[in-house]
Amino acid sequence: MPLKLIRQNHWEIIGRGPTLLSSPPTIDQSGELYTGRIVEEAALLSKAHAIIRKDGKYNPDSGIPPDVSSEFEASTKNFIMELGIKCVLVILGKNEPGKADAPDVQTFALALGPDERGFRKELVISRIADMVGLINGRLGWSETDERAGNILD
Repeated sequence: MPLKLIRQNHWEIIGRGPTLLSSPPTIDQSGELYTGRIVEEAALLSKAHAIIRKDGKYNPDSGIPPDVSSEFEASTKNFIMELGIKCVLVILGKNEPGKADAPDVQTFALALGPDERGFRKELVISRIADMVGLINGRLGWSETDERAGNILD
């Protein structure tokens, strides 16, 4: 079972495999309805790692407070370095590119529209979990040995 850690401005899910799901802080959160919850549910279903921003109201003129963005970036870098992350899936409510500072980490951005965050949410969560499984397989990671020891998972 993945472990959930609650931080001041975000929460982390420690899962398994080389894939990290990410829902970073954004200034304009109008398109972010349910995105964090979708990332959390997809991470729990796929047993992947995740970093999910807490919702906050940010002033568009001043941007995201430096402590919020620096804490999120530091956690992302720690996941990449300590857990051997090879792929980051950045999931947003609209088109904004994700980025990773490590050259051997692939980053993909997935933009969810209103339908995907609303009445099609369960299908989207299932598809993201499937995607994590496929990416982990392509990266050569298998949890068959771990599943045998965790029958109740």
